[in-house]
Amino acid sequence: VMNKVMAWSECTIKIGATPEGETMATELTEIKEPKYQSTTLESEDGDVLEAIKEGGQRVGYEKLPGALTLKTRIIEPDDELFKLLGLGEAETSSSATGEFNVKSHVVPKYFSVEVTPAHDGAKGIRAPKCSVSFQFGYSTQEGNYADLTFGILDGAAGYWYKRFTVKKV
Repeated sequence: VMNKVMAWSECTIKIGATPEGETMATELTEIKEPKYQSTTLESEDGDVLEAIKEGGQRVGYEKLPGALTLKTRIIEPDDELFKLLGLGEAETSSSATGEFNVKSHVVPKYFSVEVTPAHDGAKGIRAPKCSVSFQFGYSTQEGNYADLTFGILDGAAGYWYKRFTVKKV
């Protein structure tokens, strides 16, 4: 009897700059603290191509690959996340007191992402090339937060993403 191991509950998200050749990054940094129940990996339908002949009968049909998107909300993002994503730098003036200069919310490079579920035997993913969208916000209920969206891209690595089985040591 085969046991199903669910990939739900906690997960760890690690990212690293996609290297030349668009392979999976070997140096990954864990993103701290994803908000409870905010992380999703969703597939979207691709375009539909169809040919219809005179009279309305369909004579050809094909559904193209869609998109795969990872989304998460980070609680109280630190300056290290802004720096890692290339969004700014620490203030270096003599009067600076732990200030950080944000120059943009546009992430200028591609990142590899790894999502590892908490349960031994569950399936995680590794995607070598992702476009990252960053949105910073604040609310009286949540404090500071950052919404990260990873558009998983088809790159030169020869695969879209890999599924792997979690093996706890």
